[in-house]
Amino acid sequence: MRWTLSIEIHEQRLRPRTASGDSFHQRRDTLNKEGTLAFRGRDVLYVVGDAMADSACCGVYGCRFAYIPGYVVDWKYRTNDDGLPVSSVEPVGHRRIREMLTVVLQDKLGVTQVQFG
Repeated sequence: MRWTLSIEIHEQRLRPRTASGDSFHQRRDTLNKEGTLAFRGRDVLYVVGDAMADSACCGVYGCRFAYIPGYVVDWKYRTNDDGLPVSSVEPVGHRRIREMLTVVLQDKLGVTQVQFG
């Protein structure tokens, strides 16, 4: 049996998040690119974003990250209530495949972190 899930990806609005109850500690993140990567005969859905903490413990800090929901099962097969596309994906479960995809996206997109759905 193959498990799939539907995923809705859309840009998040910039919004402050407190890190320690202090209003000066803020984190902002945005999603700025969505794409697919052909990998071993399957398409992998990924999203790239940027995050910044304007007052981390050691000063301003930022990073470029990627999020991989999984293998595309059904690409943009419907829209949600806001009219945004929804795709069906199968999570990437194998640890070695995750490691290989991490290296590929770090090299291709210059991201420092890769997370999986």
